[in-house]
Amino acid sequence: AQLLLQLLGRSSAPRPPLLVALDRQERGAGGRRAAEELEQELGLQVVSIATLEQVLAHLEETGRREAAATIRAHLARYGA
Repeated sequence: AQLLLQLLGRSSAPRPPLLVALDRQERGAGGRRAAEELEQELGLQVVSIATLEQVLAHLEETGRREAAATIRAHLARYGA
């Protein structure tokens, strides 16, 4: 995101949304979701194709319990 802002510089053109493949839903430096911090601090709209919660739901629906447990542990430790 920082590089994108440098490339856009002080252009008056509207800033395009930042597209991420997977929103890991992690806490940023301020304790909020990292995507929310980008939106508020840099004025960028963050759009994700999928979230870690969606991946977790798919793993649980398809019976992949071990992988789901790993993601649950990650969210418990780093999730916002």
